[in-house]
Amino acid sequence: MKKIYLLLAITIISISCNQSPKSYHISGQVTDTELNGKIVYLSRISGEELVNVDSVMVEEGNFEFKGIQDIPAVYYLRFNDNINIYTSFILENAELVAVLGSESSVKGSNLNNRLQSFIKKNETFDEEMKALEKIYFEKVADSTLTEDIEIRLSNKYDSINELFIEHIQNFILSNLDNVSGAFVLVRYQNLFEDKQLENIISKSETAFQNEIGVKQIAERLRRIASVAEGKMFADMNLRLPNGTPGKLSDYAGKGKFTIVDFWASWCGPCRVALPELIDIYNEYKNKGVDVVGVSLDIDSTEWVNAIENLHIPWVQLSDLKGWDAEATKVYGVNSIPHLMLINPDGSIAAKGMNEKELRIKLQELLK
Repeated sequence: MKKIYLLLAITIISISCNQSPKSYHISGQVTDTELNGKIVYLSRISGEELVNVDSVMVEEGNFEFKGIQDIPAVYYLRFNDNINIYTSFILENAELVAVLGSESSVKGSNLNNRLQSFIKKNETFDEEMKALEKIYFEKVADSTLTEDIEIRLSNKYDSINELFIEHIQNFILSNLDNVSGAFVLVRYQNLFEDKQLENIISKSETAFQNEIGVKQIAERLRRIASVAEGKMFADMNLRLPNGTPGKLSDYAGKGKFTIVDFWASWCGPCRVALPELIDIYNEYKNKGVDVVGVSLDIDSTEWVNAIENLHIPWVQLSDLKGWDAEATKVYGVNSIPHLMLINPDGSIAAKGMNEKELRIKLQELLK
């Protein structure tokens, strides 16, 4: 009988030890005494906005949150917009320990510990690359930068950057079954080609795919599939600099090759690339090639001034909605400059090229 009771007790203990927590408890601490009396917000992204889910005041350097989060998700601990102290983490039912300060973190669960290790390693890469940048600019400042030193610094920088990207890729591929991998993919999505993103998402599991940011990537990929190379271009209702309505179809698909330049007046790389695009325009404008600029500007005056000051000779269109522009929704443009080439019949010849690739493509098509 004693053996039966003993076995029963062991079974009960085993069951209780294996049960997952049914709620979360965040024990928080701040490293700056001036944060006492400030409000800490527990927030998450909803649509395009960061929404506060809960809040609590810091008292004697401490704060805590309690609640239930049945499905792990990405959340943020932060103060108001005037205090630039925050951290992202995975909220799940567990005992979590948070620190907010010059080095913020949340630990205590498997997913968060894994994510914090990833972030810490990334910081190492970042420090190494910043150190090389510092050496470079110091040598530029004191005129001691030789071609040999520049090449060695550049090669070292590229080597570290490759390891950095490999680290990101490995983490994502090792976490295709949970939200931590999804969080990292969303944060570093611009490091991947669209086909790579499609492949990663297709291999991932439900917990990964259900993260809001991943859903947004998947939706963007679905949209741009309809305007892939070989498909007919999609029209956009925009406006000319003088405010009158204008459509992409007013210029594209009219018997000429049409280069569509997605840009903005505030975009430094766009300005750097512009002279070469103007050279291409001047070389091919009498050979059946035209250019249409589609701006992601918000301010009409800045847009018009840039067109005039930069002496851009081709027609310009915009809806002045910035990253909410129709261009980003219809064509999935998530970085600029971005070039697209439309065939005379309105089909898309190529997308996402730089000026050098565009020139090669035109030479190929105009043989």
